[in-house]
Amino acid sequence: FRPRIEVTKTANPTSVFESGEVTYTYEVRNTGDVPLADVAARITDDRCGPVTYVSGDDDGDDLLDTPTSIFEDAADEVWIFTCVTTITTDTTNVVTVTGTPSDPGGAVLCATEPCAVTDTATATVLVERRGSITIVKDADPNGATPFQFSGTLGAFELVDDGGARRSRSFANLAPGTYT
Repeated sequence: FRPRIEVTKTANPTSVFESGEVTYTYEVRNTGDVPLADVAARITDDRCGPVTYVSGDDDGDDLLDTPTSIFEDAADEVWIFTCVTTITTDTTNVVTVTGTPSDPGGAVLCATEPCAVTDTATATVLVERRGSITIVKDADPNGATPFQFSGTLGAFELVDDGGARRSRSFANLAPGTYT
């Protein structure tokens, strides 16, 4: 038999201003050919706890099943876990998930450890802070051209590489030149 496990981790949101609550979601899949036991008890995040099981054990047998099983229990289960924490600094954290190869009844398939399989995944959340801002009117091959304005500037919008727009506000700036 060839046991394998895979975990995917996401964070929502991926950035907070000063501090904020972040929900991590973990999707765990069995990519081997035998069921895996003890998965829910052996998932940890190095900076968030407790990790809570949400859903995915479709047949209720406490075994993470696989569609390529050498047994007759070839279910394609994806187990979902979450963890919620408050972030105050830029954070990259690691989830580790482990499963023990078993038969469909939950009996361990190997006589000695370590026969368990493990996978890890990371997610990064950035903390935005008040500070200086560079406002560029047009790209200039020799450097940025200062942006001048009159009135009060109280908000700005960021557009990330994926085209997503995020509005941000900050303390009103006095009219002037900012580079």
